[in-house]
Amino acid sequence: MKSPTWTLEAIRAHAEKNGLPCPEIARGPSETPEAREKAAAAARIRSKADLKAERDLQNQIASWLRLHDIWTDWDAMNKRRTGTKGTPDFLFSLNGCACALEAKFGDGKTSPDQDKAIAAMRANGWRVAVVRSLEEVIAFLAQG
Repeated sequence: MKSPTWTLEAIRAHAEKNGLPCPEIARGPSETPEAREKAAAAARIRSKADLKAERDLQNQIASWLRLHDIWTDWDAMNKRRTGTKGTPDFLFSLNGCACALEAKFGDGKTSPDQDKAIAAMRANGWRVAVVRSLEEVIAFLAQG
């Protein structure tokens, strides 16, 4: 005799009909309201931490550039930008060459607007880099 194939819905219906507990592992952690709220809260916390880390990276870059007498156009992240969408975080000239840096933390990705701006700037002779650490900034500047 062939044993019946149980679907997840059939197991849930059977458990509910018979007043049996339905283990959360069968339901999937993201399907309960509590689990969804916990996941959303964790994502918000990660997002805030990533923003703080990216802001800290930008402050490090700005300080390093100032320390080395490299003037830069930079808007701190605590203010809403009013310039062109997608413009990299730092714009400056180094030895007569237009340069731009976009700071990202961790595995942060550039937006489509940033990708367009970076491509247009490179097409016009700018040196542009997406950097994730001060060491990457220093290496970019050393390429000269």
